[in-house]
Order: sequence, then structure tokens, then C-alpha cells
Amino acid sequence: MDAPVGRLASHAERGESLFMVGASDADFARAHPLLAAMGSTIHHCGPPGSGTRMKLVNNHLAVLLCTINAEALALSTRFGLDLERTLEVLHGTTATNGQLKVNWPQKVLAGDTSRGFAIDLAHKDLTLIVDAGNAERVPLPMAAAGRETLSSARARGFGGKDFSALLDAQCDLSALPPPRLKAGTPPG
Repeated sequence: MDAPVGRLASHAERGESLFMVGASDADFARAHPLLAAMGSTIHHCGPPGSGTRMKLVNNHLAVLLCTINAEALALSTRFGLDLERTLEVLHGTTATNGQLKVNWPQKVLAGDTSRGFAIDLAHKDLTLIVDAGNAERVPLPMAAAGRETLSSARARGFGGKDFSALLDAQCDLSALPPPRLKAGTPPG
């Protein structure tokens, strides 16, 4: 049985984790009460190994969204655009995403790059994702490019920071000050 966890550390602290479970029906039924004690959402993804594969699919999207967010906000900073207004516009269009709307205001945009999900771990996951895609003959050029973005951040000392700190790494690469929300700005 495998049961990787999804969502943020703050969700886990509140018992609101999401579990992606790979198990036989019998093992899933037996483990469900234990998982329910730790989380609010439990998905039976299929036989053993399916939970881990689902986690790779989830992290593929989450990590790549962070790399795209980092580039977009660095560009916004270079353009001299107000961060709060930029976020307001992005959240009002289909460009919005959970990382930018939920995680980033509580982490990097608040100046907190302490490890939640480290860039080093995101790099490991994208390596697993690219390798899995290669094994299945599914080309993943965006994942490969994202992994190299993470490689660049790691080479410059950002590996132990939260993966939202990709914004700081992108700004460092572009010789820009990292954008931060004004104190008291509500998340999202």
C-alpha cells in the first residue's frame, strides 16, 4: 500500500491532508479509518503504486506552476507593476492557480522561504516525473525545462528553501529585488 500526502503543511497541522492511496480494496478499507484521522480527503487511486503515480502527476503540475509563477512575477517586477494589483488581476482571470493564490501569499510573498516543500525535493520529483515519462514514452518537455529551472536555483544556494522561493531565485537571476506583499495584505 502507498499513501502519499497532498496539500500544504498548514493543512496537515489542521488534519486536512489529502491522501492518494494505492492499495487493494481490502487494504484500503482497513487503512481508511487511520487515514481519516489524519486527513479530510482520501482518494483510492487504484492498486498498489497508484498513489505514488498520482502524486507524481500532482507534483508535476504544482512544481511547474511555481516555475511559471516565478517568471511571471519577476517580469511584473521588471515592468514596475504593483504586486498587489498584479495579483488582483491574475486572480480575476483564468491565469490564477492555487500556488499563486493560496500558497505564495503565505510563503514567499510574505518573505517566508523556510522549507515547507523544498526546491531540492521539487527537483527530485521532477526528475522522477521526467524519468517516468521517458519510461512510458510520454515526452514531458515542460517538466524537463522546469527541472533545469530548479537545477539553476539549487546551484545558486536556493535548494533548501521552500519551492515558492523559486521567485527569489528568478529575481536573483534577473538582478531584481524579490517582490513582497505590503504588511497586512490579506492572502488571495
